[in-house]
This record gives sequence, structure tokens and C-alpha cells, in this order.
Amino acid sequence: MGWAVTFIYEMTDEVSPADVGGKAAALVNLAAHGFDVPSFFILGADAFTPSGLKAQAKRDLIVALKGFEGGPVAVRSSGRDEDGVEHSHAGQFLTVLNVAPQHIPREAHKVWKSGDTENIRSYRASKGLSNADPHPAVLIQTM
Repeated sequence: MGWAVTFIYEMTDEVSPADVGGKAAALVNLAAHGFDVPSFFILGADAFTPSGLKAQAKRDLIVALKGFEGGPVAVRSSGRDEDGVEHSHAGQFLTVLNVAPQHIPREAHKVWKSGDTENIRSYRASKGLSNADPHPAVLIQTM
């Protein structure tokens, strides 16, 4: 689609797990190798503030949704330190299913905020990971 946006990664972009998380990077890789992956895009962790999406991220999301299949979506986390040899964060972050497009900003913010809980901080500390920025990137994917 070639979006001219700042905070969104397409499923066809070259990505780094450090930017979009292990789950999102794996899905991009699968799609690039011809696997039938349900359509998705990724909101970078830097798209959010504690109170919600940044103004430019809101504009980017509007553009991204225009080129998207619509319908209910899954709003999923993609931890930027997950899926390593020593740690996975599996089940640690929030996932919200069957989200209507108009509710994506609110639910995406909830998923992002789920990276800053006491459980996540304890898990990260037990694995020797920094708690400086524990928030995940957020996948928006068709159901």
C-alpha cells in the first residue's frame, strides 16, 4: 500500500524485532515467504503516550484502516524483547479479539499499556531484561 506514515509498519515492510517485536517480525517473515497470513499492520510502541495514541499516530491509523480489509480485528501485542532463547513473554500481554474498527485506538492503547504492569516488570527483572521501556508494539490483524 505504500503508506506515507510514521508510526505504522505494513506486513510487507522490512522490520526488526527490536522495532516491532518478535511476533510481528515472524508474521512479516511468514508473509514474505508466501504463507497465507491474515492481513495485519503494526503500530510501533512509540505511537503511544500514557494517555493514548499520539496525534500523528491517529492520522496514520486512519490512513492504514482505509487500505485494510475491515471487519472485526484482533488487537495483539508484539513484545520487542519476546521470543528469545531465554524468554518469551507468552501470555503476559493483553490481546483483544473481535474489535470493531472504531474501537481500535482505545483497544490498541490497552494492549500497549499491558506492557507496564507489575507482572511484566517482575518477569522482565527475573530474565535480566530492562524495564526502561517494556511496552509492546501492537498488531492489528483480521480475525
